[in-house]
Amino acid sequence: MKRLLKLVLVLGGIGLVQPALGDGPKDRKEDRKEDRKENREDRKENREDRKENREDRREDRQENREDRREDRKENREELTGTWKEKHQSWVEKRKDRREERREELKKKWGTLLERPAVKAELRKHARRVARLQRVQFLAEAASKPEVVERTKKLLEQEQARHEKRMETLKSEPAK
Repeated sequence: MKRLLKLVLVLGGIGLVQPALGDGPKDRKEDRKEDRKENREDRKENREDRKENREDRREDRQENREDRREDRKENREELTGTWKEKHQSWVEKRKDRREERREELKKKWGTLLERPAVKAELRKHARRVARLQRVQFLAEAASKPEVVERTKKLLEQEQARHEKRMETLKSEPAK
């Protein structure tokens, strides 16, 4: 009888305890469902935050671009007076300088100028010299003597490189 009483108490205790623990698999399933829903909401919030951050960065970049454009425009407007006149005279004499340079090259190199490799070298040299001269002009206008000296040195180096390359091309047989 004691055994039976213990058995009834144990079985009855299990019945009382189980509702306190939950319904078992069904509750766990609902908990997981809620967790997934919270995770989805968190991910959605994160996406929205990232989108806002992207838009903010995009706006900042646009503002920076506009600021740089304004700065460049102001710098161009600063070239006034004698520098503007000097630039204008260069523009006006461009055609004459070009013709003089072509005549010099014809006298110095002759038929060598017809080779594609020589044309490419002359094009490269002209581009480099033009860029360096432009930097030098702007440095003089901005009163930066260190930059002027550096560009003079670079122009000399480019001229030496060009002469060496042209001599190499001259010694090569025509193709």
